[in-house]
Amino acid sequence: MRKIGNVLHALGSILIVRLEKSVAVPKLLGSPVIVGKDTVGTVSDVFGPVKKPYVSVRISKRLSGMEASGLRGKAVYLENKKEGKKGKKRR
Repeated sequence: MRKIGNVLHALGSILIVRLEKSVAVPKLLGSPVIVGKDTVGTVSDVFGPVKKPYVSVRISKRLSGMEASGLRGKAVYLENKKEGKKGKKRR
């Protein structure tokens, strides 16, 4: 897991997260997002200033609005994606 930032707002089924400086933005879209030990949703959009952008996270349907509002101020992490096997290509 890798920390990407903190939750600023919970708006219905979307979380707004302010990114840290060390995050590679192009690799974020569609990535699963974790708060604590639970996967809460996926990254749906990146917006804002280039130096320190924001991310909107679409919350999964199993979380209710009340639970989502309790995530405010919590640290947000990205789930590690497993890379496929890299080997010789067949001809």
